[in-house]
Amino acid sequence: MKKIAILLALVLVLMIACVGCGSEDAATSEPAVTAEPDAASYTIDYGESNTYTKDDMDAAIEKIMEEFNGWGCEMHEISYSEELTGTALEYVNSLGNSFDQAIAFKTNFHSPVETDEVTAWELDTEYEDYQWYLGRNGSGEWTL
Repeated sequence: MKKIAILLALVLVLMIACVGCGSEDAATSEPAVTAEPDAASYTIDYGESNTYTKDDMDAAIEKIMEEFNGWGCEMHEISYSEELTGTALEYVNSLGNSFDQAIAFKTNFHSPVETDEVTAWELDTEYEDYQWYLGRNGSGEWTL
């Protein structure tokens, strides 16, 4: 009987602790912040594509973010562009490539407020409709 009473007391303490934690999170209006560098804190607009699947787009977005993460900027939105994709193959191959597929995205991001690094970006500026073109052959990896 004594063991059951101790077990019930422990369960009660754990329930009170969990309720306290939950109410603190529910009271805040701040979004959760994650320490993972690749965690998406931006929106993705997949639009409508007659050619590419969500998986195709996710693979291209991963390549974009690999490059972008080194810029010190804050991504706000990535949008698939059916319009730009329509001429993307011609464009990427005009740069000396020989891809058989191409895809294009637009992004909105904010440049660093301040930095000691040399940057191509005007500091503390919102950039809209920055274009990204990627090419690939078959179902291979996308190349910026």
